[in-house]
Amino acid sequence: MLIDVLSSVVPTPEAFGAAEATLARMRGYQQHFTSAGAKVPLVGDTSELRAAIESSDSRGRAACPTQEQFDGMLDDAGVSTAVVYTEYYETSLGIKTVSNDVVADYVARDPGRLLGLAGVDPWKDDAVSETQRALTELGLRGIVLSPFKQRLDPSDARMARVFSNLKIVALHCGWPWVEDMMMVAWRHANIYLDISAHRPKHMTIPDSGWSPLLYWGNRMLSNRVVFGSTWTLIGMSIKDLADEVRGLPLKDEVIERWLHGNAERLLGLG
Repeated sequence: MLIDVLSSVVPTPEAFGAAEATLARMRGYQQHFTSAGAKVPLVGDTSELRAAIESSDSRGRAACPTQEQFDGMLDDAGVSTAVVYTEYYETSLGIKTVSNDVVADYVARDPGRLLGLAGVDPWKDDAVSETQRALTELGLRGIVLSPFKQRLDPSDARMARVFSNLKIVALHCGWPWVEDMMMVAWRHANIYLDISAHRPKHMTIPDSGWSPLLYWGNRMLSNRVVFGSTWTLIGMSIKDLADEVRGLPLKDEVIERWLHGNAERLLGLG
């Protein structure tokens, strides 16, 4: 069994296009996550940026899997639950993404297997009402916030409008501040850690910054780590990424917790 707590943006051409355009909008980000043959040169002026965004949007739309292809990838990996999402960062980046309604409609195609996370823009006046609508009316299971994309300071009092008493998943284990993130999770029982956007096999490389996760995640925090693939960023299948987790120097029971047990508890699937 495998639960993918952060699989990809909702697989529609518009969502994939906006996600790729966002990478072009953020200087250097696309350079890191895009394969060599598809990299867009770093841009310096408005016209270059606009061209890069348009090109990236088109490439993202073309890369979007069909429903059949996405289902096939989930089947191949043995995924019982996959989480798809959208993000809202129009205020900070000027890129309009697909709505929470699109996520809800997509999840409704296969509610036994798919869960959705909502986007929310804390800088907008409707942040609280949109969060409530997404969770109560649309049936989405949580919200996605991205401090660096949305230019957020978590200590800002305005963030309390959407940060109240929540279970929080720290994406990417806070890398490169992994050890700090381990201590935060150890202190606060509502903090979970996901391993998305990184190759699991690289976590064993000395001085890679991942040794605290492999140590504490195999011991005191073994019940707080969850698997997220973000396969679109890594350029690998969900199955291959999960297999790399299975190859980590972890106890057998810990691997099962990382791959599905902890996510069952987090998402209330047990």
